[in-house]
Amino acid sequence: VSTQSTGHGMTSKQRPISSLLARKSVLLGNEGDIKPGEGWSLDNDQQKKYEEIIELLLAAGYFRARISSLSPFDKVVGGMCWCISASNYEVDVDLFFQEEATIGQKIKISDAIVQALVGMKSPVMCQSHQIQGSDFISIYPVIQWLVKKVIETRKETGDLLRAFSEAQFNKSYQLPQDAEFEQRKKVAGEYVKEVNMRYHPKRSFRRTTLMETDEETQVQSALLEFGGSHLYRINKANEEKKKQNAASKKVEESLGSKEDEEAAAAERRLKQMMGTLSSTEGRMDLISGKMVGSLVGLDSEKIREAASLYDSTNLEGMDKRLYGAEMHKRHVESKQRQITAQKSKFEEGKKSYLELREKVESLQSNISEQLTLQANIKAEIDKLDQLETPENLEILKKLKDLVSLNDSLKNQANEFKANCKRHMQELKDRINALKTDSDPSDDEERQRIDNIDETFQKDTLRLQKLRQLLGKTNRDIAAVERKIDDIPSRIELQQYQRQFVELYEQVASKLIETKRYYLSYNTLSDKKNFLSKEVSILNSIYENYGTAMSSKNTKEQLVESMDGIVKNLKENKEKLAVKVNDEKKIRDELNEKYLSLLEKERLYYKLTKDFELECQKNEQLLAKMAS
Repeated sequence: VSTQSTGHGMTSKQRPISSLLARKSVLLGNEGDIKPGEGWSLDNDQQKKYEEIIELLLAAGYFRARISSLSPFDKVVGGMCWCISASNYEVDVDLFFQEEATIGQKIKISDAIVQALVGMKSPVMCQSHQIQGSDFISIYPVIQWLVKKVIETRKETGDLLRAFSEAQFNKSYQLPQDAEFEQRKKVAGEYVKEVNMRYHPKRSFRRTTLMETDEETQVQSALLEFGGSHLYRINKANEEKKKQNAASKKVEESLGSKEDEEAAAAERRLKQMMGTLSSTEGRMDLISGKMVGSLVGLDSEKIREAASLYDSTNLEGMDKRLYGAEMHKRHVESKQRQITAQKSKFEEGKKSYLELREKVESLQSNISEQLTLQANIKAEIDKLDQLETPENLEILKKLKDLVSLNDSLKNQANEFKANCKRHMQELKDRINALKTDSDPSDDEERQRIDNIDETFQKDTLRLQKLRQLLGKTNRDIAAVERKIDDIPSRIELQQYQRQFVELYEQVASKLIETKRYYLSYNTLSDKKNFLSKEVSILNSIYENYGTAMSSKNTKEQLVESMDGIVKNLKENKEKLAVKVNDEKKIRDELNEKYLSLLEKERLYYKLTKDFELECQKNEQLLAKMAS
């Protein structure tokens, strides 16, 4: 291939390679990471979907999409992470998004987004490589669904968040009208309290007899008991009618007479109710038996009878014969009560006797079972004694010692538990006694309690410090884990390798294509140069032929120049032939190497296949040996 200069400062071979390197620098970032969506222009469909995605994110409230310095990948992936977080879905995925991330971080966040969508049960899905490769047509339905979920979540939690924000505001701040309301409320509360205390109802009378009357009379009696001097007027409707019909005089006279009669009846009823009331002044703590019966209820006959008997003892001037009969009646009733009490005691004793009898029978059955078990144990011991020989004597002795040690340890454990329970009960009793004791006199006990409290406070502070240290340790562990996560795993390395292989294949194919163009260009350029030289020689011969043929000397010079041109052409031809032969030799050598490499590749695949077959046979043999 010719490397002659084409009249510029750079050869025809250097320009395609430099342009290829420039394209590679565009495709690769500063760290050699592929940046999807950067460095090349999107087609019309992708650009349209990208703009629609940005509009959806802005409508949902993700305003970082307006930052022009961010790449499309950062805007879209950041919006997806924000939508998932704003949807309040509990997904066990780390959605830590970082701008200008490396390719490993991009792969990790893409996988995390896909896993979160699976956890959210999204009806539309996209793959990790689509997110990483900025396939906006495939991402657009997912963005639509996520924005819809964000809006639904805001509708559900909007009122709750507003109420919570108002509550948090009211904890630290107060509006002027609220402060004024609190002041007025305090003054009004004091006034209401004063009014209630001043006009508190006070009972002046108490009913001495039980009256089974209508509801209106009971209401009037209750008002009289609390010092009410007014009554409900039964003729209130008649008064209203009298005001309405003031034009009729006869009606007024008839209503007046009826009003007098009803007023007289109301006065008689008032006197009758006042006769059933007694003043409570100076004896507010005295309650009669009838009042107790009325308070308990109409069905409390026993309380009524006891109260009546109690009142009868205070009667003066009772006849002796009636008094004796009354005393005999009381004696008989007391004996009957004693008989009833003895019967109840007999029933209780009989019931306890039956229970004890059942316990005795159960104990007797248990004793018989224990005796049979003891006999069986003795028989088994005798059998074991018969099996005892001089050879196993030491072993049996050790076994007996171990059994006795086990029994003693069990007894000690039971005694320890009992002592712990007893000690715990004593401590509880002492704590209860200290709580109920209003005048603590034991200074030593108080000092011991103070020491315990002080020790508890110190232990609490120590626990807080240990918790802080634990939190710091956890943060350090998390930082180390993040550093470890920054190191690519085997899967990430495989993805890197796959992507680098794809990039290498793309660059290699482009390089081969560029070489073809380059060779074609150089060949045509050389052909053009040779043709232009040939044309220039023919033109010069045609122009100078007439003058050269005019004399013998010029004719000889023309012949000599033609011989020189032919000689130069032959030399160039020989050089090109030598160069072509060299290139053919190089081609043949490379072809031979290629054929040898193909043979080695076939042998490698053959040996690999044989090795896999032998491995399978080995596994089958191992499985047979294991079975």
